[in-house]
Amino acid sequence: MYCCAIILCYPDLTSSLEFQRVWQIAKQQGITPQYARQLAKRFSKPSEVKFKRCGRKPQPLAPGVEQLILSLQRQTLFGAVNLEKQLHERSVKLSHNKIHTVLAKHGLTKREPKKSKRRKWVRWERRHSNSLWHTDWSDKFGKQIILIEDDASRFIVGYGEFSNANSENTQRVFAQASCFAWFA
Repeated sequence: MYCCAIILCYPDLTSSLEFQRVWQIAKQQGITPQYARQLAKRFSKPSEVKFKRCGRKPQPLAPGVEQLILSLQRQTLFGAVNLEKQLHERSVKLSHNKIHTVLAKHGLTKREPKKSKRRKWVRWERRHSNSLWHTDWSDKFGKQIILIEDDASRFIVGYGEFSNANSENTQRVFAQASCFAWFA
């Protein structure tokens, strides 16, 4: 993944400098006018634009650590997390992500595409409490249970036990839950 230091709204900053003042562009982008001029100079020739890798440069492993990881993995057949614990007992502190990278480099990991998929239920989680409630109906011991739950905190805001689950009973449970949530 590659990134640029700043993303400008204008495709060609040098031509936009003719139409707008430098301080206007700088204010709009949240940068200083001096930095806007530097960017205009840097990106004036698109063929010379060079993007750097994002993030931190990877730190190389200490000599012998990679062989230690591989030999320990062959002996125990552990994954990266358990190997991290084994190495920690041997006074080698290394994150399981680096261990996994070494194992993947040597083809000792299994790619699991299901784990890389985005979970659908994560889409509906909320950051703040009481921003979304959802209703569940359930049948337990011959009774219909209506449950209203806060999506962010998983707090049960209200519930009711009825002989049948219909919209009237749901409205009754919602009215009780809203009184409890807003006035408690």
